[in-house]
Amino acid sequence: ASGPPSLAGPPTTASALNARNTSGLASGEPFSMKFAPHFGMFRHLAGEDPIAQLEFAADQGFTAWEDNGMGGRPSEEQTRIAKAMDRLGMTMGVFVLNRSTAWKPSFSRNNADDRKAFLAECHAAVEIAARTKAKWATVVLGTRHPRIDLSYQTAYAVDQLRRGCEILEQVGLVMVLEPLNPLNHPNMLLAEMGHAYQICRAVNSPSCKILCDLYHQQITEGNLIPNVDRSWDEIAYFQIGDN
Repeated sequence: ASGPPSLAGPPTTASALNARNTSGLASGEPFSMKFAPHFGMFRHLAGEDPIAQLEFAADQGFTAWEDNGMGGRPSEEQTRIAKAMDRLGMTMGVFVLNRSTAWKPSFSRNNADDRKAFLAECHAAVEIAARTKAKWATVVLGTRHPRIDLSYQTAYAVDQLRRGCEILEQVGLVMVLEPLNPLNHPNMLLAEMGHAYQICRAVNSPSCKILCDLYHQQITEGNLIPNVDRSWDEIAYFQIGDN
């Protein structure tokens, strides 16, 4: 099968790593894949300034970056970061699209105020993506409702995501749904790859895909290779973490 879309396009993947690998690459030689660290990982070596961290990462061979907190930064800082990444030849990875609706039952209870808040976040994400040249934005589907059957909650989430995709499709921005493991994040609506695959198939939009974080999926269900293989066509982004 051909590879899923990713930071560098098929068949490469995007990943957040804790440090440069030890594969024998010469200092400064770019990685062949767009591994994407995030702010804070190199602060003890490069200092606190975000631009200095980007420059340090580029010197180590990284050609991509991600920032979950990009949406919380002032627009001026977003632009400053984007200009530095352009200068360094770095590609922007994910930022979190729905910081205000990610940790409550915002997708599972068919609530008009929840939909309004999420759609406002989608509009804001379009503006962030325009400033930073981002192509992917993480969406976390909030928590499960304790008194509604999961099948209904899933249907409500699909309806809400379709509305969001109507906004994102206009600019080619892709929301990537991230399943989170129940050990670190109990009671989340989305934890398993199969459930994410089901939702993406139902939404049926190029702007709704899966973020496969192998750290979370090893804790949740293991069996990584078969699960990746089965959901391959709906995966747009990978993250890697040691477990």
